[in-house]
Amino acid sequence: MFRYELGITFSEKVGFNIANYFIKTFKKYTGVTPSKYKRLKKLLHFNKIIIRASQF
Repeated sequence: MFRYELGITFSEKVGFNIANYFIKTFKKYTGVTPSKYKRLKKLLHFNKIIIRASQF
C-alpha cells in the first residue's frame, strides 16, 4: 500500500492499524478500493487538462 518515509502505511496514518480493514472500509464508502480510486483520480485529472487545453 502507500508507504511514508518512516514506514507508516497510509491506513495507519488515518487511524487504521490493519490495512485490509482500511481497504474494506474505504471500498464500503466509496465503492472502489484505494488503489482504484487513486488511478481514477489521476485519470480524471488528466482528462480535465485535455478538456481545458482543447478549449483554446
